[in-house]
Amino acid sequence: MICEYPMFHERKLQRAESANDIPPLDRAVAQAICKLVIAQDRIPLESTFFSRAVAACSGALVWPESVLRYMESEQQMWSPADAKEPSKPSRRRALKHIKLPTSHDEAAWVSASALVEPDRLLAVRSACFSSFCMDAPMRLSMAHATLAWLSQASDPSTSIPILCSATYMAHAFGMDGTSTEIFKFMCLVSRSEGLKLVLNTLECHSMGAGVDILTRWVGTGQRADVEGLFSSNSVLVQTGMHCGFDTQPTDLEDVLHICNQLILRQLQREHASERAFLDSFLNASRPPALTTKDIPHLAAAHEMHHALLSNAAKGEIHGVNFLLYGDPGTGKTEYARLLAHEAGVKLYEIESCSPLGASAKPGQRLGMLMITLRALQHHPNTAVLFDEAEDFFEPPTRGDNRVFNNLSKAWLNQFLENTGAPVIWTSNYIDHIESSTLRRIMVLHEMRSPPTNVRAKIAQKHFGPLGLDADDIQNVAALPGLTPAQIEITAKAIQIAGPKDLSQARRWTQQHLTNSRKALGFSQSTGLRNSPVAFDPRYLNTHNGPSVEKLLQHLEGDPAISLCLYGVPGTGKTEFARYISEQLGRDLVVRTASDLLSKWLGETEQRIAAMFESCSENPRDCILLLDEADTFLRTREGARNTWEVAHTNEFLARMSLFPGTFICTTNLFGELDSAVLRRFQFRIQFDVMTDDQVIDMFERTFGLHSPIGGKPLKGLVPADFANVKRQLKFMETDMQAQGIHELLRVEAMTRQGQMSTHAPIGFF
Repeated sequence: MICEYPMFHERKLQRAESANDIPPLDRAVAQAICKLVIAQDRIPLESTFFSRAVAACSGALVWPESVLRYMESEQQMWSPADAKEPSKPSRRRALKHIKLPTSHDEAAWVSASALVEPDRLLAVRSACFSSFCMDAPMRLSMAHATLAWLSQASDPSTSIPILCSATYMAHAFGMDGTSTEIFKFMCLVSRSEGLKLVLNTLECHSMGAGVDILTRWVGTGQRADVEGLFSSNSVLVQTGMHCGFDTQPTDLEDVLHICNQLILRQLQREHASERAFLDSFLNASRPPALTTKDIPHLAAAHEMHHALLSNAAKGEIHGVNFLLYGDPGTGKTEYARLLAHEAGVKLYEIESCSPLGASAKPGQRLGMLMITLRALQHHPNTAVLFDEAEDFFEPPTRGDNRVFNNLSKAWLNQFLENTGAPVIWTSNYIDHIESSTLRRIMVLHEMRSPPTNVRAKIAQKHFGPLGLDADDIQNVAALPGLTPAQIEITAKAIQIAGPKDLSQARRWTQQHLTNSRKALGFSQSTGLRNSPVAFDPRYLNTHNGPSVEKLLQHLEGDPAISLCLYGVPGTGKTEFARYISEQLGRDLVVRTASDLLSKWLGETEQRIAAMFESCSENPRDCILLLDEADTFLRTREGARNTWEVAHTNEFLARMSLFPGTFICTTNLFGELDSAVLRRFQFRIQFDVMTDDQVIDMFERTFGLHSPIGGKPLKGLVPADFANVKRQLKFMETDMQAQGIHELLRVEAMTRQGQMSTHAPIGFF
């Protein structure tokens, strides 16, 4: 298109008669390129810059006749001898007939009309601009002519979705005019691959150099305003859209690169208004899979959490943050969903994946959180769930571009104090979080494995369809540290595998639990092996303590008690503690000397303290059992080393403060320290079984009448019956009552360190 421009006293080559006929994206790119040409008026540009510029805007640049004549005359030495050029008069009559040289192999010459005809842009090569790019007046003539022509059309940014969204975001966060223009430029670059190629030609080896170019590009802004856009406290850096002055660019495209792909994805979409744009960041959480009946162990804490979240959301109170932390699989996310549901609060989650499915970086998720909180200003009774927050709070390492490298700790703490809506954070651990940050979080709650009775209900829900009986389910539930996620995934794996019968289901369940718990660092015992003789409190012969019924009744209301169980080995001391925990539906936390003793000075005391602390926070959920406690509780009078005294002293201090149920077992009661013994409310002696207990247990265990009648063996304990029951599995023939009686006698004598004087039993 050839048009007369009287004000310039020359004709111009342009793509269309009216600038409004040019697509908005081409106009926006052309304007940005011309502003770059003006900004670089004193710096030579590469010829590649212009060849790429023409392609980037699809020929939307305006070429004055004087510029085209200059380009033609300067390039005459490139003309091949046999080239058929139009005569000079014809060139003057029609600019489109001007022939410009090109390095393209297929055509030695290209018509100037290729500069405005998008279909022929591939034929334009940098050789066309070899002289033009070095001539500042010619470059400025083209840039000003283009901007003057394009100014006659409407603002292209109002028709390009990403630029409209950029305007909405800039307004929502209160960006000034300079910051808004540069931010829109950044969004335009992300939208146009051609413009990226243009910017690749502008070397820029530091953010300072990039700031200089952008300051000139804006034209009306001050350098300090542009620097502020990339400062650590700017919106771009806070939202993870830019790395600020930590960026190490090589060209101008790197300077303008938007890092946060989660936000960029929303910017690229079309939105009807600023409100619609902000609402697009709201990712509604799915309904909870739990009910309050599933969390009886959290009832006390849940009551307060519920009231706090409900009132904070209704009152639009700022700075309300919950942090749910604990081992993976303990139900932190599901509890957060349930909490919001019960409080009548609409919960929104911050995405943890990028558009391509990769894990989102902490800075990217912070940006999503900030915009989500901004959007929720229009939505009362709402809250935000920020799941898997340990990476977000992770301190930075040298050279790591995590959020803390760009944002100061002070900024983060201030952010937590001013969150516009309640935020529920979840994390698998909090050891790495600064104490100054933790104290600004209103609610800190550790999520642990539910107590045994709750795990039993969960196990019944998932393993019931597999046919496992009540004993199997109870044994699974009794596994220490078992989480709801472990139960669910094990049951799901077995269901998919499709066992043929109950035996196979049990075997696969045991195998799966063993392998998964081994990987997680738990004991390899699965709990699915039944004891040959089930524990029965009727066969206990105890002294100096309350009845089992009275003890259970007391512990239901008040868990604070310390018991010392002592007596003959095998009388059921440890099993009694396990029985109490099962009846109360509480976890039995078992510790032995090997768990606590350390060769390092002072570490044993630390482990003793940690043992008590681990059960102090939730005393109604667990029972602490120290098996064979005489290792630590022996009298200090005979101690040969100072560290032995230190161990006992640490025990004394911790026992006095422990609010839960603490049980010690020992076979060496006479060697215990008297000061320690005074700390126990009850010191219960476990003695050998009575005659009536022996007769009854014999008949119940073996299904036979006792051969001795009213004169049973003396000194038997429940463990003797369990061991003989195991031995019978290896006998060749069925054992009669008399033979079993003899096995019990040998078992008792062996346990007591006595040798039998009777002849060997014939069945061996």
